[in-house]
Amino acid sequence: MKLTRWTRGILVLSCFAATLGCDADDQITTYQAPKDQPAPIQPLRPLTPPAAAAPVNEAGSTPLTWSVPEGWKPVEGNQMSVVTFQVSDANPQVKCTVTPLPMIPDALQANVNRWENQLGLPPTKAEDLAKVVKPVQVGDQVVNVVDLASDPNAILGAIIERDQIWFIKMTGPKDVIAGQREKFDALVKSLKFTDQPTTAPATPQMPPQMAPQMPQMPAAPGAENRGVKWTLPGGWTEAPNPSAMRLATLKAGDAEVVASRLNSQGWGNLIDNINRWRGQIGLEPVDDPAKQPATTEDLNGAKWTTYDLAGPQKRMIVKYVTVGDSVLFFRLTGAPQAVETQKAAFDEFVKSIKFE
Repeated sequence: MKLTRWTRGILVLSCFAATLGCDADDQITTYQAPKDQPAPIQPLRPLTPPAAAAPVNEAGSTPLTWSVPEGWKPVEGNQMSVVTFQVSDANPQVKCTVTPLPMIPDALQANVNRWENQLGLPPTKAEDLAKVVKPVQVGDQVVNVVDLASDPNAILGAIIERDQIWFIKMTGPKDVIAGQREKFDALVKSLKFTDQPTTAPATPQMPPQMAPQMPQMPAAPGAENRGVKWTLPGGWTEAPNPSAMRLATLKAGDAEVVASRLNSQGWGNLIDNINRWRGQIGLEPVDDPAKQPATTEDLNGAKWTTYDLAGPQKRMIVKYVTVGDSVLFFRLTGAPQAVETQKAAFDEFVKSIKFE
């Protein structure tokens, strides 16, 4: 797999950027991209799984090596992770991933707060990080182990800050995570960085298409080149510097709207994305997409799908559409009342979206 394909396939959903402030004026604004080659609008097609993640950490594949705990087995993962392990045959939905991403300021707190948000927990302040983060010395490297729990789920993670930030993360029911704690700790203690380059060729035993390559984060597009235009409802504002994984971050009253675009072949399968959204608002995963109701509608010649997810403390409305070889999704998130207040405006916002 070539590096350029990884670049086109990067996701996040939601997943990596820290919350940004909004200083733009309170007004209706229209954004337009230059009129280059128009992207044809295609009907929504089912999301397809990405290519399988590398099943083992072969020499030369990444600068980080580890020992696989007994009973863990490599399985297909997402394109951002260099390896994904299924930790239990009895609970196949529980997986542990190893993922490198570019460094950001205050990375430790930003990612602890992101994981807390996924569990529906309040964010931990910088001065209180020691309550949920335990530094572990592994060789010459400090690994920050994060232990979070909120009924019924838990997250056990490790964060390593070098020239990149590395995540080892396991999410699932509290009892399953607790049962895997000893093996997770053993994995952390086995971590070791080598001096080998991150883009070194794979060993002969590994098929070239299976060799993991370090994902590179694309630059966040500006309003003038993101290939889509919209009109902001009155009172909405846009953060001036969205993360590299977002088209835009919008302030909608007391709620937030995130706009993102990903390659249609690298967005993962539908059930994984549904469970990711459910986890972000404190809901348990489901084993069938049909268990999370969805609606579809035609807008401006494109078929949109909408999910409305209500958690104990948060609500999320996700609308996505396939355009050409991309999937664009728009996510309204906040407290239940904040989302309900902005729901009509969010619907009108999506109706205003046009693709260049």
